[in-house]
Amino acid sequence: MADGLRYLVRRRAAQGARLMALGAWAAAAALSLAPGGGVCAAVARPAGSLPAAGARPGAPRSVRPEAAPARVEFTRYAAAAPILAAFRGSGLPGSGIATPSAWDRWIRAHDAEVRGRIARGVEDSITNLIFYGTSFTRQPRLADWSVALDARGRLTPLAAARLRDFLAAVRALGPARGPRPLQAAGAGGRLAFAARFLARARPPAQWPAYLEANLRRFVAEQTAYQRRLAAAQASGNRQDIVLARSFLFEHRGLSVDTSLMPNFALTDTLRVLLAKGVLHAGQIHRIAVIGPGLDFADKREGYDFYPEQTLQPFVLLDGVAGLGLGRAPDLALATLDINPQINAHVAGLAARAAAGRPYVLQLPLADDVPWTPAALAYWRSAGDHIGHPAPPLAPPPQVRHVKVRAVAFAPAWEARVRPVNLDIVAQTMPGAGFDLIVATNILVYYDPLEQALALANITAMLAPGGIFMANDVLPAVHPPDLEFLGRRGLPYTTDHSFGDSVVVYRRR
Repeated sequence: MADGLRYLVRRRAAQGARLMALGAWAAAAALSLAPGGGVCAAVARPAGSLPAAGARPGAPRSVRPEAAPARVEFTRYAAAAPILAAFRGSGLPGSGIATPSAWDRWIRAHDAEVRGRIARGVEDSITNLIFYGTSFTRQPRLADWSVALDARGRLTPLAAARLRDFLAAVRALGPARGPRPLQAAGAGGRLAFAARFLARARPPAQWPAYLEANLRRFVAEQTAYQRRLAAAQASGNRQDIVLARSFLFEHRGLSVDTSLMPNFALTDTLRVLLAKGVLHAGQIHRIAVIGPGLDFADKREGYDFYPEQTLQPFVLLDGVAGLGLGRAPDLALATLDINPQINAHVAGLAARAAAGRPYVLQLPLADDVPWTPAALAYWRSAGDHIGHPAPPLAPPPQVRHVKVRAVAFAPAWEARVRPVNLDIVAQTMPGAGFDLIVATNILVYYDPLEQALALANITAMLAPGGIFMANDVLPAVHPPDLEFLGRRGLPYTTDHSFGDSVVVYRRR
């Protein structure tokens, strides 16, 4: 990571093609269309729960056998060539490629490189579990990552105690015997997964040093991210701030973390698109979620007192059905991901459905945060259109200031969610015909050229009139048949310290 964002921006923007791409992109990103003048509202709806269009659809009456074509292919040179030309001279990896044969070699090598970042993401997830988990220790949770090391760079007593307890719990599991279904494993499924990962990564005698080194690396990286953001804020330049957030994790490991509130921003933006006539009732049939994530205990708001779960597929289906944008019997969803842990979890939904077991989401919410009335209303209603209330699990004593509700989804809904092993930067499924594709907190892990390639791959998978939504501002370099509709901010807290900005595209 560069020491300061200004250095990063000036170094790259000094190169002609890069400047062109980012200049146009930043101008497009600045569009916030007013309610009466365009597609997306510039500010959030003041308050209130999401409207339900018509009667609740309930469980689907039939099950579509697959959510997406199985044919995945690498991005072809013909689709990539305009993007490469736009970034020529930028110095970004791949920008100098000028022949189909060189492209075919590079894109396959790049796919392997991206997939190699998964292990680093797992290390980050395990670090967060050590900091914040409660299933293996009675120690209090860390306030945040910044208190893991003292002024001399040593583990603080609390961080050291939590690491010792984690190692003891993992070693007590004994030899790893292979994968287990994550939701079936209970809250201890995270420890079992960590034990399998550690067994592959290092001999047991090296685990303490390996994990401590990961803790130190994680803190150093987080410190660097905060410095980049602080430099951007101090500049007073909105473009610097947008750049900092849009490419913040371009070299970081690919983590599996997920959270509920970005789905509030997606659902409320769909409501606006419906109200303005961009979308109409019953239009959405096929949905794709890029990087659905697993709730593993990532970040301070993560918890591990319930089984791992994937939130976005189910709450997005709920939002589409609740708004009347899709009819329950017609909806199907594909998850697009390269992480074996996530793909295995989603693949296991079919077996759960066949066994007649519902999928239960635990939805924790910190009660010491000044949530907006609309955000609270979303938390209280998420999942209610296609699911039904279930008994929530009680938090352990170490977890304070949190309330929990739970929602169960019928097996017929589980059967409608299918995984596709796909690298969104390097691969696509031409003609997949998705009516809606979403990517939240995903594209921030890639540089601008990679993001432009992802946009081309997404465009190839959209049906005509299909919508793509993300909460990362993206490059202006995208296919001519992908139309930028606007950007819409939505605060989750009354002090505006937490929220999202959703960008919307439509395939012509």
